[in-house]
Amino acid sequence: MIFSDKPFNKVLFYYTGDTLGDMIISTSAIALYKKKFPNAHITMMVRSNFAPILWNSLLIDDVLELDYKRLKTSWLYYIQLIRRIKNKKFDISIAMDQKAKAAILTYFAQIPKRIGYRGVSLAPSKIVSRLYNEIVNIDNVQELPVSEFFLTIIRGFLGLEVTDTGRPFVGCELTKEAEDAELRFAAITEPKRLRIGLCLAGRNKLKSWPNASTAELINRINQKYSVNFFIVGTKEDSSFVEELASLTAVPLCNFCGKTNIRELVSMLRRTDLFITVDTASMHIAAALEIPLVALFGPFSPEKWKPVSENAAILWNRTDCSPCNCMNVEKCPQHICMRDLSVEEVYRAVCSQLDKLN
Repeated sequence: MIFSDKPFNKVLFYYTGDTLGDMIISTSAIALYKKKFPNAHITMMVRSNFAPILWNSLLIDDVLELDYKRLKTSWLYYIQLIRRIKNKKFDISIAMDQKAKAAILTYFAQIPKRIGYRGVSLAPSKIVSRLYNEIVNIDNVQELPVSEFFLTIIRGFLGLEVTDTGRPFVGCELTKEAEDAELRFAAITEPKRLRIGLCLAGRNKLKSWPNASTAELINRINQKYSVNFFIVGTKEDSSFVEELASLTAVPLCNFCGKTNIRELVSMLRRTDLFITVDTASMHIAAALEIPLVALFGPFSPEKWKPVSENAAILWNRTDCSPCNCMNVEKCPQHICMRDLSVEEVYRAVCSQLDKLN
């Protein structure tokens, strides 16, 4: 690998995976690249459902939206996308994933320099590796937090030190979005109260914290502080929230499935504390530097931690954790999250709230 000090003017970064949290973390690599080359014109290619979170960014000049379903089924769309990328005349592309379809796009778009990566268990296939013309070797990939992994790609390519770093980010807020968020909160919350957001149901249900524990936590917080609680999540979390609401008399404002990704960001910007499990919303809040209490169980925070100095991270590291299990049926006891005590979470919440005062 030859270190590059050349200031490439037109740069294509791409993350085409289906994990929003990882996509947000990958922006740390862009932040680092822009520190080195502040005048570079940066385009980020991501799945179309993730693109809005990057709109109006200070560090990204253009967002290239990828309809991944069409990419898998339509050769015509594939060809159109190759032409579109080629017409932008990028000097370099930098892979934040190893998906063959994305690498093929950059190859046939004839981008002169195409950067990929390899590491233990992350070696690209022979086909994909031939689509890159430079590869960054990451020796200790299994030991790295995901945030450091993305930064290591840039450090390896540019020959930077481990102390050279960047933070994940999201796009800036538009005036209309700010006004709408203020109106939304004004309609459902009482003034001069702290706003506490909750997101305690994970897409992987093994990450979720039990509702009985959440209800007890809400009751204890409500007894000590003057707060408004609201819940964010997907439509699929509705039954989870309904059960939670039945376990506490404290009012809960339910926004699950009722906000798009930009609206969610605007709400989190106005949150005093966000209590969350390992979710994409956790990484959004971290990028916004919102105070966090983050709960981990089956997945290790050493690997997936939020990139924030304002995060209190709690991990009930049982003998079987981390297991990285995605199947609820394989872990019916769910002890790592079930046994994470309300008292421990409550102390972390109090610590974060007391800092605000």
